[in-house]
Amino acid sequence: DDDTIANHATIATSATADAASKSIAVTVAVAPKGISAGLAMARTGTESASSATGISSGAGNDSVENSALIDVDSTAMTKMKVIAINVAELGAAMVDASSTTSAAVGMDGGSGIDALRNAGSVDVSANSTIDATSAAANFVGYASGNVGMTNTAVAAGIQSASSTNAQTSGETIFNDTNATVNVLA
Repeated sequence: DDDTIANHATIATSATADAASKSIAVTVAVAPKGISAGLAMARTGTESASSATGISSGAGNDSVENSALIDVDSTAMTKMKVIAINVAELGAAMVDASSTTSAAVGMDGGSGIDALRNAGSVDVSANSTIDATSAAANFVGYASGNVGMTNTAVAAGIQSASSTNAQTSGETIFNDTNATVNVLA
């Protein structure tokens, strides 16, 4: 469908996603006669994703006009704690993983041949944070602590999937992205 959208008032939208996980694995192997073997594997897959859009016209040949403030904020936070402990004469302790994605868009024309006009202000912010703690202990043998992460923050003031006639004569377009990874392994 072809849409005509005219915005003359402030649009403020935000999206927040928080995900947390904890994983603990403990293996104790005792062999009074011979050799004991064990494996402690702690795995956690934690994912958070947030997405916020001020104006979205979808598919079609759309006309979108903004003459006011569009303020869009998107924040995604993933917290992960993984601990693996192996008590055996021979053995292994292994840990891993998580991902976070944050996306913010001020004006989105979608697919089609769009006319996007901004005569106002568009302020877009995307923040993505991963806070991961990983610990592996093996008393005899092999210990490995791996933290595999993907962290993405994307901000777009004006976007369209197809052909676009975009004009901006407004005050400002601010795009701010922040992707932070904190790891203790």
